Amino acid sequence: MAMETCRSLCAKTRALEARHFGYATLRELVRGRWRTMSESERMEMAALAHGMLREVSEGGAAEPYAVKSKAATLMAEVVRQEGASLWTRLVPDLMAMAASEEPQAAEMGANVIRFVAEDVAVYNEDLIGGRMRELLGGLSSTVGTLLPAIYSLMERHYTKATSVADAHLVKQHAAAVSAALGAASVYSEWAPLAPIMRSGLIEACGMLLVRRMSSRFFLSFFRSFFLSFFRSFFPSSFRASQSHSSVDVDVDDDNPTRINHPNIPLWNIC
Repeated sequence: MAMETCRSLCAKTRALEARHFGYATLRELVRGRWRTMSESERMEMAALAHGMLREVSEGGAAEPYAVKSKAATLMAEVVRQEGASLWTRLVPDLMAMAASEEPQAAEMGANVIRFVAEDVAVYNEDLIGGRMRELLGGLSSTVGTLLPAIYSLMERHYTKATSVADAHLVKQHAAAVSAALGAASVYSEWAPLAPIMRSGLIEACGMLLVRRMSSRFFLSFFRSFFLSFFRSFFPSSFRASQSHSSVDVDVDDDNPTRINHPNIPLWNIC
């Protein structure tokens, strides 16, 4: 009954305040009652959260950020409560969303990837013992798949954002890029250094950070996110270097400071 009531509040025909309340209440229900639910109830809730995520991402019309954020955090909370098995099953769907040409779907996919990582690897005070190890293991096993997907998302929608004339579409593609950078920043705080370096994200953010942009919007909007990525990345890379971790990357023999990555020329920004 509670799930159906909240679900009705989240309908697109409802006022924004009602939708926001419905999503927030569902998340609190998941957080507080998950362990008391039967297996069938948990699966019903997981299916509901997934369906609502797809509904928001594939709706066509642009959704308010409050709705997009709440739908993504609800899905992330369900993953956090259910565990790595659900995350493993969800990743292919998130990859498909991230690969979408539609900016809203790509943004939603990147946000779920980010929020799950935040909930498990960063804001994890209530996760203990085997549950923590299981979730971190599930996240770690998908890092090598997700980081290149984040890179591709960022490339695709940055190119579109800087080439389309419609101001509304520019903002939608820019939101997808910022979601990708937000996810990359969270993963850079804890993920192994080698897959981060192989993904091309470091080189791409560095090149875009120093690139001369044609509009003040891109200059102020994107550069703040690139800087945020580096603020997250450098402390973890410093700790890795202090522990003498080896990183298997392809180093240019003629220029040892340059790391080769096959995707970088696609940005056409050098």
